[in-house]
Amino acid sequence: MACVAALGLACARIVPPKGGPADEQAPLIVAHAPDSGAVRIEHDGPLWLEFSEKMNRSSVRDWLLIAPWPGKLSCQWEGTRVTCAPEQGWAEQTTYTVVLGTQATDRRRNQFAAPFELSFTTGDSLPTGQVTGEVRTRALKPGGLTVCLLPWPGELPGLEGREGPDTQEALRIGQTNATGQFTMRHVPRATAFLLGALWDRNGNRHFDERDDIWGFADGPVSCPQTGDGIQEVVLYVVYADEPGDIGGEVSDTLCAQFVPPPAIRARLDSLQRILTGELDAMGFEPGTDSIPEAQLTPAEEESVGVQVAALEKDLARACTDSLRCSAAIWVAAHAEGDTTAADEVRTQGAYEISGLDSGLYRLQAFRDINGNGRRDEQEPHDTFPSLVELLPGRRVEGVDLELREESEPRSDSSAAEPEPSAAQSDSAAAEPEPSAAQSDSAVVAPKHGGAESNDDNSAMGKDREAREER
Repeated sequence: MACVAALGLACARIVPPKGGPADEQAPLIVAHAPDSGAVRIEHDGPLWLEFSEKMNRSSVRDWLLIAPWPGKLSCQWEGTRVTCAPEQGWAEQTTYTVVLGTQATDRRRNQFAAPFELSFTTGDSLPTGQVTGEVRTRALKPGGLTVCLLPWPGELPGLEGREGPDTQEALRIGQTNATGQFTMRHVPRATAFLLGALWDRNGNRHFDERDDIWGFADGPVSCPQTGDGIQEVVLYVVYADEPGDIGGEVSDTLCAQFVPPPAIRARLDSLQRILTGELDAMGFEPGTDSIPEAQLTPAEEESVGVQVAALEKDLARACTDSLRCSAAIWVAAHAEGDTTAADEVRTQGAYEISGLDSGLYRLQAFRDINGNGRRDEQEPHDTFPSLVELLPGRRVEGVDLELREESEPRSDSSAAEPEPSAAQSDSAAAEPEPSAAQSDSAVVAPKHGGAESNDDNSAMGKDREAREER
């Protein structure tokens, strides 16, 4: 008997489970009511969703989001259709948003590829405003976050993200896709709202102070009264201790128009050969072309001589300038009140200093012509004329610096405050034409005159030398 059993095991074959290969297709909603954009929905009108396959019913219950929250829902399943209705009915003259999050799954635990959304109203028309944007994260994943549009409370909740409302207080609700993009439709225009994205750690759809994180716009959000009514916003959902980045461009007033010596030398050699007769007036070698040789007139010969003299001076200057323009540029970020650089980078133009703690920073740059790793008195340099505030997990762009000699004035353009990136213009929708200093992460402290400290620059080089020795 043991031999028969062993033989049976040896002959066993692995086959797919009954019913064919495993289901790996994402579920779909193939029909629903009301239609998205429907108006004059009855007080007791049903809300139903028809799925392409049998669903994990508890996941649908957990991730069916409705705003404004209508109160307790009564839901019944029939095959692949779920029908829900609020026990107290839909409120009069109210626009509702219904979202089924991507966390809803079928029985094989396949998730929705993208959040499903529909809107309807018990009134006669839907608002025409729209809020669209992106949620940015660092340690957290940007997909599947709940985005809420709430009444403006008069001031922002705590900046640490550990204070905030419950999602059931939302007037509109949405969810980010895999890359953090979101859109909220049918938003009233010219009305101030609080916009936030919630990282809901345990997925219970409620804000838990110990575990969850809110990321709010930096001020009230409002869809414009005129035009397309679209307000674009960027939100950050980050831990309070996550680092940020500062970036920009470093320009050099002398090197901006620098011509390398080889280019000048090539032009100079050509003109000198014309003067010596190696080339004719047209720049051709004599006898190598069917065109008759062109001879210089006395006036032309004098003109070429003047050009040669000028190019010789340009060449001498270019050889000197090449030492300056080929030297490395160092950019350092100093925390407010600190003479030692928090970090520094080497560049020839664009720069980015990453991994900085939140706080106020003074940005300095210099061209290290003698290669000793610290700024000497005659080396071109610049200090950004205002402190730059870096919030947790943010990126401040447009902190541009312009290298110049001690006697050169700073141009107006480089003295401007940092320009916010698309990620930094998120919150001033309710305010007319905000400056860069009012936008998300490019907040700049009042200008302090751009005063510099030679001790800071020396410390910048000494700090680097110490690290290199280690």
